[in-house]
Amino acid sequence: MSSIATASDAMRPDTYQLWMTESQLWQIRTIGEKAEIEELPYPQNASVDNLDSLMREKLGIASLQSTMTVSAEEIARLRSTGSSWRDEALNGTLRVSVEGVVFVIPNRYEP
Repeated sequence: MSSIATASDAMRPDTYQLWMTESQLWQIRTIGEKAEIEELPYPQNASVDNLDSLMREKLGIASLQSTMTVSAEEIARLRSTGSSWRDEALNGTLRVSVEGVVFVIPNRYEP
């Protein structure tokens, strides 16, 4: 996940995120509370290195990014309750799309 250029009057930062499972790869752009989700071709020998390379390709070499792993148990809880135990520690909330893609909606800016 990386912050991207955000309008000066925005209520929360916009982000670019990548989500990789054992067989699928998705890119997510959050703009406000909305998420634009697109499936990408799955890389051969997929790894975190692939995500780092793709992030640099999409956003440039100077992009700052963070990475986290989400367990199957946490995804199941997110699907059933709509919340995650991580929401209190994140600077945002985990969400799951109808496609099953997990992403973070950043918290609102504080005045």
